[in-house]
Amino acid sequence: MYFGHRCKLLKLAKIFSHVSITEIVNNRLLFTKHGLYLNESGKELLSNQLVLHIFSILEAISVNSITLGWYDKNPQVNASSITRTSHTLTHINC
Repeated sequence: MYFGHRCKLLKLAKIFSHVSITEIVNNRLLFTKHGLYLNESGKELLSNQLVLHIFSILEAISVNSITLGWYDKNPQVNASSITRTSHTLTHINC
């Protein structure tokens, strides 16, 4: 990549917090003979870099749980209604 374009891309990526750039090593041993595609070692290195980057993002995320209070629709439930309901359910299941 042309050096000027790379600098512009890095400047744009700094503006946005949700954008990150992963650069691969430009080593001849990581590419196929004609140099257009990554070989097996290059793909392995790139996938490891991506996995490490994803794990670093997931570790940075903190989740705050929202607790909800108990809401009871029928506050006056007696024991006879519970047994009748459970008795009815057993006959339906049979």
